[in-house]
Amino acid sequence: MVAYTSLFSTAMPSTAWIFECCSGLKFVYIPFLGYTLVTWAVLIVLSLFLLLYCCCCTPALLRWGGGFFQRRAVLLAVMIVFLSAGVKLVFDSWKEDAVKGGVQGWLNALSMATVDDYSPSTRHWCHSTVNLWRELEASGQGQNEIIRATAPRQVKILDEDEAARIASKVRSKRDNWIHMNERAGGLPVFMYGTYWMYLAFDKPWPSKRNMKLLRHKYKDIGNMTHGKGRMTSNMEYGSSVKLYNQELREEFGDLYEKVKESLKEELGGEVVFAADYFGKENGEFRNLEKYEFGLPGFNLVISHRVFEQEVFQAHVDGSWNPIIDFLGRDAKCWTGNRVTFTMSIESAGRDAGLDYWDIDNEACDETYVREQLNDCDNARLGKCFEKKRLVYKPGHMVIHRGSLIHAVGNVPMTNNDDNRITLQAFSVFCNDKWIFFF
Repeated sequence: MVAYTSLFSTAMPSTAWIFECCSGLKFVYIPFLGYTLVTWAVLIVLSLFLLLYCCCCTPALLRWGGGFFQRRAVLLAVMIVFLSAGVKLVFDSWKEDAVKGGVQGWLNALSMATVDDYSPSTRHWCHSTVNLWRELEASGQGQNEIIRATAPRQVKILDEDEAARIASKVRSKRDNWIHMNERAGGLPVFMYGTYWMYLAFDKPWPSKRNMKLLRHKYKDIGNMTHGKGRMTSNMEYGSSVKLYNQELREEFGDLYEKVKESLKEELGGEVVFAADYFGKENGEFRNLEKYEFGLPGFNLVISHRVFEQEVFQAHVDGSWNPIIDFLGRDAKCWTGNRVTFTMSIESAGRDAGLDYWDIDNEACDETYVREQLNDCDNARLGKCFEKKRLVYKPGHMVIHRGSLIHAVGNVPMTNNDDNRITLQAFSVFCNDKWIFFF
């Protein structure tokens, strides 16, 4: 038996059968499958696997009649039966552990990874485009550009060595990762930072009203500090954002400045992080002085064969605009004008990247698209989109409009060191400033 090994040192060792993260969670590497959260069901499966493997390899148990291949076939059939029962236990366990998600959620996502006339992403794209169209029309600016889904572009922020050092630092903080159990069940998907959409599904979302209440309820966040309890997406938002913003500033302050300067240059306007307004009086965004939002955070997808399938949902960003909800009438915001960035820190294979759906001008001309935009709920836009992939380059930042239909691209994860680490944030455009949050 291979000795217990830490998952991440500088690079993930090939002998790491078990790794611990998230202040106490353990994940075990299952051959031919990938890393899985350790539960009683998983331990049963592994025990059966080892037991039957030993049986197949013990000559004393292979002395009954029949040929060599017949005996092996019988044992293989028995192994398949027991493993099938064990796998069902794992699936049931994941289903019970996850309020929304787990294996059932990922399998359901298979039907959401395509774009057609009835996809939620198609409807969201239509409504987002119409909103921006109306805002541009009201401002007297042109509309032609928004008829086409602007392709994402990549901007170099770090060289490969710098990106590798950031990846190493993120890996070294694995005890502080947050396991996204609400969405991923037992699968190895994590975040390092506080993303509003992945926290507290059984608690109020961080709306303006709820955060007023939570600010008083969770004054003492001692029970949320690293090393006490397990870091999962059951954490309450207000406690989590205070904890992680402080740590991320200390560890990655230089990286945030580089990202901010690059965004400013690429977007041609002032760029701020919503988190930087918290606790500072300036009079422009008064509500951001009172309520804290997350700094750009890291997403981590660790090796598992399920990610070879198209299990990541095609979507557009910004179906809910928390910044706009908080600012209210204090700021002039464009609800349709959003930008998202995803910076690749470590790439899972050379073909890993962002899948996106661009308007195919040969399939649909501009006149047809404009006609469909008049009735988003009944629009027939599925045939208008062409699926493409932008391959990640470590150290490069992908910038795209929030209304672009996109998804994390599936990629072969055949080794236990095939991992995806990205830095991500979303934005809204208010008072002539791009305000980014996580």
